[in-house]
Amino acid sequence: MVTPLEKFLAKHPTPSGMDSKEWAALNAAMNENKFFSSKVENIRLLERLHRLIKNYLTGEKETLPNGETVIKVGSAADFSNQALQWLQTEGLVPPDAEGPKYHNDIKNIGALARLKLIFKTNVRQSIGAAQWEASMKPANLKAWPAFRFIRFPGAKTKRLVHVVNEDAVRLKTDFTFWADEMNAASLGGFEVPWPPFGFNSYMDQEPVSREECERLGLLKPGEPLKRPRGAERFGIDLIERYGYGKKASTAKLPEELKAKLKKVYEDRWGVKQDKSDEVVFPSQEVAKKARETAENIFKPAGSIKEAEQFVIDAGVENVSFKGIDLEVANGMNESLHEHFRDFPELKNNIHYWGSAQKKKEFLGDIVREYYEERYQPLRSVYGDKRIDDRIKKDVIRYFKTSGEVAHAFDHREVFKNETMSGIAINQKYGANLLSLSSMLKRAVEEKWYPIGCDGVKSIFDHELGHQLDYLLKISNNVEFMEIYTKGIHGKHVTRETLSQYAVNNKNDSINKKETIAEAWAEYRNNPQPRDFAKAIGELIEKEYRKKFRK
Repeated sequence: MVTPLEKFLAKHPTPSGMDSKEWAALNAAMNENKFFSSKVENIRLLERLHRLIKNYLTGEKETLPNGETVIKVGSAADFSNQALQWLQTEGLVPPDAEGPKYHNDIKNIGALARLKLIFKTNVRQSIGAAQWEASMKPANLKAWPAFRFIRFPGAKTKRLVHVVNEDAVRLKTDFTFWADEMNAASLGGFEVPWPPFGFNSYMDQEPVSREECERLGLLKPGEPLKRPRGAERFGIDLIERYGYGKKASTAKLPEELKAKLKKVYEDRWGVKQDKSDEVVFPSQEVAKKARETAENIFKPAGSIKEAEQFVIDAGVENVSFKGIDLEVANGMNESLHEHFRDFPELKNNIHYWGSAQKKKEFLGDIVREYYEERYQPLRSVYGDKRIDDRIKKDVIRYFKTSGEVAHAFDHREVFKNETMSGIAINQKYGANLLSLSSMLKRAVEEKWYPIGCDGVKSIFDHELGHQLDYLLKISNNVEFMEIYTKGIHGKHVTRETLSQYAVNNKNDSINKKETIAEAWAEYRNNPQPRDFAKAIGELIEKEYRKKFRK
């Protein structure tokens, strides 16, 4: 957790001629890194105030001449008095700066009212920002998805918009409400989603539980809170912090070496280094590129619930990994992640993901209703009991698992329902990673599966190969038929050129489909895919680009 002190120290003393409203209108991420003090041009003053507040936050102590140990800055009054004393010593406060008239006017640089306001605002911002960052951690977002907008006693002048919204409950991710409306620059606010909400507003936030959010209708029962978008503008826990302000002088380098160094950086980051005697680390551009790269990296889940949530977040509405080994679930999800990344339109084909034995819990009603409608005209002939028994048997038969490890299905046209497609793994194989891995290794060694397909992910690359076939109609593609019937370089699909599984059936139609899936699995997992895998893999990519112009 980021402490209030760490949050405060992230700010840098910066003199500025801007007033409070101009400061508030700045990008909030920049405000995060600057120490606030309106209309103060003396950097030494800012540094002094910075040091005093740091002493307060750390509880810094000092030893007096009499040997007594005391806290350097223990309160707002200590801060104000020490700051005023320093201002007087530096000659920054006029000789007549005394009395209520001077000290109650916050426009005066040495006014006690102003110094107390600076102290209270910066300490509150530091604490508020640190608390907000902690509240945005996944576990806290899940348990406490919202804030209640509350007011503490003490406000003398209440802003109308705050009065209207007192006790309002909004999701933590509703940045429009918290930052743009309740903390708007027009209110004297700071345009961030944490307190303070403008000077002397006494408004604050109180966490609201998941149960209350569902009761209020902010979230549906079981509905996950979507990942927060737009939080980067608040400069919280972001990679933009890395390298922020980093630069190096090149003034003493020979011109040739200076030019070479700049070119290296420009080539690497794609950002012009236009300073004559220094190179600057482009933190914003580097952060953007890092995020784009991170989007392509799969992060394994730490629990089955997390693995299921990953699938839901990916856009698949029905998922169950009950009875499945966590590492098997992660292997499934890694394949899903890569395919949704590379083939976004494939999302329309995947509506169930997980255990074959649990598929009925999600799709059972659809299958049952289908058979009910199909056999309804026969009830008057055979009677309800006989028809009900037949329906029960057909439903059981549909969901019965065979000896296969996993299977892909797309029965949307048959059942007239868009959710009847997806991929499932047999619990018999998915419940134990060690036995599944051992089986895969043996299958590759015996050439039952293609080269490179000895990992869990390869199983689902194979099944997603079927889904790509359904999506792109590769089985009926002229170019594929040319490869399948005539072969490559005089060779055909066999145990040696692809896998035994690709040809292990007397039904040529099935073999075509398995050839596509097996070739796709090798294409995705073998660093040097063989001829059939390479030709069919490249064909799938080409047909996808052609159909969806990707």
